[in-house]
Amino acid sequence: MIKILFFLPGLKGGGKERRITELLKNISRNKNFEIELIVMDKEIHYKEVFDLGIQIHYLVRKSKKDSSIFFRFYKICKEFHPEIIHSWHSMTTFYTLPSKLILGFKLINSQIADVPNYINPLSVGNIVNKINFYFSDIIISNSIAGLEAYKPPNSKSIYIHNGFDFKRLEVINSQKQVRKKFGIVTPYVIGMVARYSDKKDYRTYIEAAKKILDIRNDVTFIAAGGDLGTKNEMATLLETDKHQQFIKLLDRQSQIESLINIFTIGVLCTHSEGISNSILEYMALEKPVIASEGGGTNELVVNNETGFLIPHKNPDILFEKIDFLLENPDCAVAMGKCGKTRIKKFFNIDKMVEAYISNYGKIYQPSLK
Repeated sequence: MIKILFFLPGLKGGGKERRITELLKNISRNKNFEIELIVMDKEIHYKEVFDLGIQIHYLVRKSKKDSSIFFRFYKICKEFHPEIIHSWHSMTTFYTLPSKLILGFKLINSQIADVPNYINPLSVGNIVNKINFYFSDIIISNSIAGLEAYKPPNSKSIYIHNGFDFKRLEVINSQKQVRKKFGIVTPYVIGMVARYSDKKDYRTYIEAAKKILDIRNDVTFIAAGGDLGTKNEMATLLETDKHQQFIKLLDRQSQIESLINIFTIGVLCTHSEGISNSILEYMALEKPVIASEGGGTNELVVNNETGFLIPHKNPDILFEKIDFLLENPDCAVAMGKCGKTRIKKFFNIDKMVEAYISNYGKIYQPSLK
């Protein structure tokens, strides 16, 4: 049995957090592994982890520069004796390093989950990344583009794409229920599921929505996600707008599959993206996708087949693509079906879990029975 200690900042709503939760759900059932989890925030949105029968340690910082984390992490390791630490953030990876040098466990580093356009080589963050990469035994990105952006050592770097679990679609609310809940009466619904943050380009989405609503009144636009500081700014854009009743800014939704199910089109405007869970969900639910090109999105969306890849910060082109799909519903349906097929073939949960298990076995010398 291989003992693995997961170490991450937290399990609030987000794409990486969803990926970790899905992985934990699957490997916690595998008798070859004993899993424990460390989180640095007591607020957990993915409640499924409480049903997995794994011990959860809360390693909360008393201040931003709380050096006691190093010793408290070491103490947990001494009690659990993990063969592998699987860290999911640059900060948590850095906290593991003294313990790794003392205890000699293997370190899997999954901190790469985005694709920044530029990394300052002299920044503190980049220096920490280089230190983390040096001491890591395996570095796992969720996209090829992430590896190209961060440039970790090729000899120990791989990518494992996110995987979607289609069991999530077995119990979803009816479209009628969801429409009633959110007061949606228009036949068409456009949606963007993403946190309200500087990394997500809601401004472009809202500007394109206004252009569509200038020429038609049968569409509702939905934004849904947790607020990381820009939701009020987006709301300000709508305060005096004549179309504000058709643009709804929602908070994070626990039943996101039911919400996406009512979408006609799924949109993601972003500045820096690995493999987006939102796009995975759109495609799994047979929605055509319009997304900002670049990063891991190009590995997921096939332009003109499962949707459209568009330039960054271009509301005019986003408007054109939305209008095209609304005017050509047969094309939209065909793209949605192609998207679902692509997810089932290349981005399914079993493929993702098998890849992680394979790497756990490779890094741990005794073979799995």
